[in-house]
Amino acid sequence: MHLEDQRICSHASKSALGLIEIRYEAGLSKNRLPYHSRWHTESVIRRAAMIADAICVDDRSKMLAHVAAAFHDVVHERGAPQGENEWQSVVDFQFWVPSLALIEAKLSDAEQALVKEAILATSVSWSAEHQTIIQPNLMPDSDPVVRAVAMADIGSPGMEPDDFEKGSDLLFAERETDIMLALELSDGQDWVPKPLQNEYIARYVKWKETQLLFAKSRKALFETELGNLADGRNRMRALFSHFDESIDIADNHVLRARTIRFDELAALLMPNKFSAEA
Repeated sequence: MHLEDQRICSHASKSALGLIEIRYEAGLSKNRLPYHSRWHTESVIRRAAMIADAICVDDRSKMLAHVAAAFHDVVHERGAPQGENEWQSVVDFQFWVPSLALIEAKLSDAEQALVKEAILATSVSWSAEHQTIIQPNLMPDSDPVVRAVAMADIGSPGMEPDDFEKGSDLLFAERETDIMLALELSDGQDWVPKPLQNEYIARYVKWKETQLLFAKSRKALFETELGNLADGRNRMRALFSHFDESIDIADNHVLRARTIRFDELAALLMPNKFSAEA
């Protein structure tokens, strides 16, 4: 990768991860996002680079995929309408572009448009047909840069089972804010009434069942999501060869969730407070 492209990648990572840290990792606990943190964005940057290598895009395109992956979740507000967070992330990207002059670099109008398209392609919606989330802005003829970023965003079941496993509980904690608040305020499991404990466990079981369906659906949709990709289809299949591992992980999680005690759930969701070592 050329020196200018390397500088742009470094500048994008530093800027985007800094925004995420300030917005979603610092400050009040109610504003923190356990899943959509620097960890997730760093994972998407890594997976996007792996996909870009697999489909043999040029170095400039690899840089654009890096920038889009870095900025794709700089805005992630709970409860926002579908696509709104991605549009606001595009706005932050556009505000960032002039700062490239500080490192003597620039992006052309066409390159900026491609980054914008890639960020918007990470927007998800629910598919009643497939009973899982899909990315409606990812088209069969989408540019390889767009495909790399979109598939990286929800690619952990196929590419990185360990990330899929870690992300499952983090995303549950991020979605179930009332459970996390109850645990935060609690000085022990007896603080939460037994009926609520049972409700929280039931929601956890349902979530794990949803994650199993998600992993299975990702596998089922993979070939379709390659779209009209001309180069690297077999390399992509090799890269996304871990679906069965993720399905096994999710299946075991469902079995564990169905017998979990509330103190065990508390330790999973808030280990610094409730684990045996805490």
